[in-house]
Amino acid sequence: MERLKDLIEKHSRWQPLTEYLIRIEGFRDTDFTVCIENAKSLLESVAKEICTQRRQEYSTDDNAGKILKLAFSSLGYNETDTIRQIA
Repeated sequence: MERLKDLIEKHSRWQPLTEYLIRIEGFRDTDFTVCIENAKSLLESVAKEICTQRRQEYSTDDNAGKILKLAFSSLGYNETDTIRQIA
């Protein structure tokens, strides 16, 4: 988590993602469901940013899994079983 915080601090456009980290850490011991939902939102936000930067189109109706697959694809990863499991 510290590496992610450092990365976010280095890139000002990613500062809004800090809110997800605060929620994840804040609810870690009291409400694991909140942690999972915020982690999912964080991953989706990063995937959308990757798609945007790589000019990979996605729909606002696409679910998080599909957007993650598009992001991995735009980074050059083949659609292997491991990538599907992560997405």
